[in-house]
Amino acid sequence: MAFADNKISGSVPGVTVSDTKIHTGWAAGVGLEWMFTRAWSLKTEYLYRRFDSQTYFTTQLPPGIASGTLAMNSIQVGINYHF
Repeated sequence: MAFADNKISGSVPGVTVSDTKIHTGWAAGVGLEWMFTRAWSLKTEYLYRRFDSQTYFTTQLPPGIASGTLAMNSIQVGINYHF
């Protein structure tokens, strides 16, 4: 299970509107870690997240604007020290 808090804003001269929704979805990933000394390791991780569509601005612009599904890919690398 994954959650994303998203805010969309729009403006024209003199008027600004914004709306915030929480998207629900799922996540899957894989990672590797390699100990190159007794106390230090290198890591890399891949994470895929997919979130459902939400409808924004339902009170300001009925029937609102659908966001569509949101998919995100991320890769993280790091170095760790083990105490």
